[in-house]
Amino acid sequence: MAERESLGRATMTYEGIFNIKEAVKTIQDAGKDKKFAFKETDHTESVTPEGKFIDLKADIDKKITDYAKGIVKFEMQVSKMQDKIVEEDGKRKKYQTGKILINMEAWLQTDYEKRWEMKPTMYLLRVFFEKYVFGPHLDKDKKETTATMEHIKSSIKNYFNLMKYES
Repeated sequence: MAERESLGRATMTYEGIFNIKEAVKTIQDAGKDKKFAFKETDHTESVTPEGKFIDLKADIDKKITDYAKGIVKFEMQVSKMQDKIVEEDGKRKKYQTGKILINMEAWLQTDYEKRWEMKPTMYLLRVFFEKYVFGPHLDKDKKETTATMEHIKSSIKNYFNLMKYES
C-alpha cells in the first residue's frame, strides 16, 4: 500500500470583493510556478436565497521521483456569493462578493505505483530502503512539497490583499 505522510495544513478566510475566476487562476498559476499540476476532483454549486454556494476540491500534485509524489489537497468554499458590477476607468467589470474559506494540506506519497509491494520480501526491502537509503531524498521531497503549499498560500494572500484595495 502506498504510504502517505501529512506535512502540514493551512486555513485561510476572506470576506469581501473578488473575482472567482481570477482567484482560481491564481491558485493554478502558483502550482504551475513550482511545476505542480492542478487537477479538479470535485466541483459543486448551489443557489440559495443568500447567494451562490461553491465547493471546489482539487489536487495539486507532482511526481517528484519514480518513488515519491508531492500532493497539496486543496478545498475552497465560497458562500453568500453575489455578483457586483464595478466601474473602473470607464469600463464595467463583473466581480463577486461573499465569504471564502480555503483549506490546504500537503502530503508526500511514497511508492505510489506500488512497485515495492508485489512480494513480502520487496515490502521488507522497501521499509529498509526508506529508513536508510531514501531518507535524505525524502526529506528533500518533503521540503519541496511544503514549499509549494507555502507558495500557493502566499499567492492567495497576495491576490486577496490586492483585491481589498480595488473596491
